[in-house]
Amino acid sequence: MQPTFEDGQKLLAVKHSNIQRGDVIILNAPDEAGSFYIKRVIGMPGDTIQSKNNKMYINGKLYKEPFLKAGSKLKENDTNIYAGKGYSWTYDFTLSQLAKSPEYQQIYSKSYLNKVKKTNKVPAGTYFVMGDHRTVSKDSRLIGFIKKSAVVGEVKWRYWPLNQMKVF
Repeated sequence: MQPTFEDGQKLLAVKHSNIQRGDVIILNAPDEAGSFYIKRVIGMPGDTIQSKNNKMYINGKLYKEPFLKAGSKLKENDTNIYAGKGYSWTYDFTLSQLAKSPEYQQIYSKSYLNKVKKTNKVPAGTYFVMGDHRTVSKDSRLIGFIKKSAVVGEVKWRYWPLNQMKVF
């Protein structure tokens, strides 16, 4: 989630929250038992998602992402596959396309994937999450949809370090 969050920062998250698009959540990592990820909610249940020309479209409308501004100024180094691109650069995709990916095929049944391919929608009871450091983020593009039950809490406050204290 760089540059929004860095290692070593201390956060306060609320378990019982009404999660909305754009909220930052902590979740149980679906691919690493006992680990947690911090991600931003991009898609709510029933939403259509499309990334085109480095812009996100939710339900066919441009989704403004001001939280990516700082990351757009930071560039990937020459050893990264996305060398020279900003941290916030997002490659083109739709949910239907992700449903055809090897990662999704390892996670979901054929019938589940067929429904996603057909509807291009975030399934009921799940979220589509992404990191703010898009070029390296292990997020819903790779680990799939996040079940509501996997959400540990919504980040409300960064209290350490003191000079970076912030309410979310």
